[in-house]
Amino acid sequence: MKRWLILSLCLLPTLALALNLYEQPGLQFARSGASPLDLTNLRGKPAVINFWATWCPACRDEVPDLAQLHQKTGATFVGIAVEDNLAFATEYARVQGVAYPIAGGKDPAIVLMRQLGNPKAATPFTVLINAAGEVIWTHKGRIPMGELEQRLRELR
Repeated sequence: MKRWLILSLCLLPTLALALNLYEQPGLQFARSGASPLDLTNLRGKPAVINFWATWCPACRDEVPDLAQLHQKTGATFVGIAVEDNLAFATEYARVQGVAYPIAGGKDPAIVLMRQLGNPKAATPFTVLINAAGEVIWTHKGRIPMGELEQRLRELR
């Protein structure tokens, strides 16, 4: 009985973090020179959502690696720039070879990151969702690309 109680208490935080992205408010993000990106359009396919900023050194290091992994796997990726100057972030991503959509907005991105379990809205922050929009993994900080690639393989 005591072991069961301890195990239950250890699992409680994990269960409390189970979220569905599509149940969160604020899923539309501006895009530079394009129509807004609605994250609910990802419904039906697993996706990697990476919150980043051009002023963040770890983000700048990670963006080219994410772009390569996107090309290698063909998985759905979205970059959400936590920036006031979305045009600059979009151009930065283009120069880095990013072929997936870049959207953003500082305040809406911060709100969504907090809803997804990143209370300090630290960047980079990456979320992996399944086809139903359930958040199955989050990572604060620079991602080990091998780990993300493995998680994508398991999800397909």
